[in-house]
Amino acid sequence: MYTSGTTGDPKGVVLTHRNITATIDMITNVVPLGDNDRFLSFLPLSHIAERIVSHFGQIASGGETWFATSYATVATDMLGCHPTVFFAVPRVWEKIRVSFDLAIHDQSIPRRMLIRRFQHVGSRRLEALSRGSRPSVLADTEHRLLNATVGQSIRKKLGLNQARAMFSGAAPISPDLLRWLGGIGLNVGEVYGQTEVCGPTSITPLHEVRIGSVGKPVPGLEVRLAEDNEILVQGPNVCRGYFRNEAATAALFTTDGWMLTGDLGSLSADGYLRITGRKKDLMKTATGKYIAPQELELRLQSVRFVKHGVVVAEGRTFVSALLYLDEEELISWAKHRDKPTDLATLANDSDVVLEIQKGIEELNDGVSQAEHIRQWTVCPRELTVENGELTPTLKIIRARVMDHFSNDVERMYTKRTD
Repeated sequence: MYTSGTTGDPKGVVLTHRNITATIDMITNVVPLGDNDRFLSFLPLSHIAERIVSHFGQIASGGETWFATSYATVATDMLGCHPTVFFAVPRVWEKIRVSFDLAIHDQSIPRRMLIRRFQHVGSRRLEALSRGSRPSVLADTEHRLLNATVGQSIRKKLGLNQARAMFSGAAPISPDLLRWLGGIGLNVGEVYGQTEVCGPTSITPLHEVRIGSVGKPVPGLEVRLAEDNEILVQGPNVCRGYFRNEAATAALFTTDGWMLTGDLGSLSADGYLRITGRKKDLMKTATGKYIAPQELELRLQSVRFVKHGVVVAEGRTFVSALLYLDEEELISWAKHRDKPTDLATLANDSDVVLEIQKGIEELNDGVSQAEHIRQWTVCPRELTVENGELTPTLKIIRARVMDHFSNDVERMYTKRTD
């Protein structure tokens, strides 16, 4: 199976029968599967996570795989399938939030207030649990009552009322989005891994969501950190190497047999793994500061109307960002306010610009001075898989984006030179 090619040309990963069976054993130790389980498949089966979840997993468990009509119909197909285990990329979870927030406008004021109260109580409860503490008896009682009424109704309309396990993977997900999902009773855990380990390196244990963490290493896989904090792994799900590429295979492993993931991370005392950046993505500014763009780009996804953000810093005197807006969200927002609905006009709308500026300022308040985004520009269109700017699982291919939007980058640095 081929890698996504976000940091270079795709490479063919040689995966064995033992890799696959070991992976299934590891996953089912964390998430038991049975013949009553239903999965909705909508990601390409050329992606290792989807192949494991929707194909090999069902051979092992006897469960059902439902295939979505298309990526665009996932929301409708969920209502037919009512999956019991649901794995999605962050963009799908974001679309759930956007659709939900827009639907709130059509509710009566009392109903809207009740939903907002449920979200608030649910988010606070999730925060408490993720810190390892318990909510008060009063808060727990209020949450149980609202969850059984308002929460169940919301989840049924989304098609997720029977989901007992929900995960996000293939790309980083915003902590704010996880908090929001938890607020409506969708406790989404993270899965982290690579094609080279047949999918999972770590999975969030059921009912133990810890925001900011990608869970614990799967049982049977050893994880340790190198001196520079690169994540190293060793276990029965690790691939043999790359197909007809001896040099790349040699570079994949340390001399003592540990596989180099290329990701930087940290491990908590109780074994939770956190991703802090991508080793190849580290950028050095003209002032000698190192910037890890992944964290900033994750924060940019929480800025209203922003679908993707791409950080620019390598060799530059300050950090800037290319912003790609969510056309679907913008058009729905504009219709509710009787504004023009073409993307070019909305990108320059004063209310839209103000919301983005406010979001950038909030982002800057939470990072170091060196990481402050001092210039940003809204690009004229969304990033697409067809243009080679996104992988099939919607990860950004940075080199292609920099090539396609080089003029936009240069304009930001001619506008400001300090």
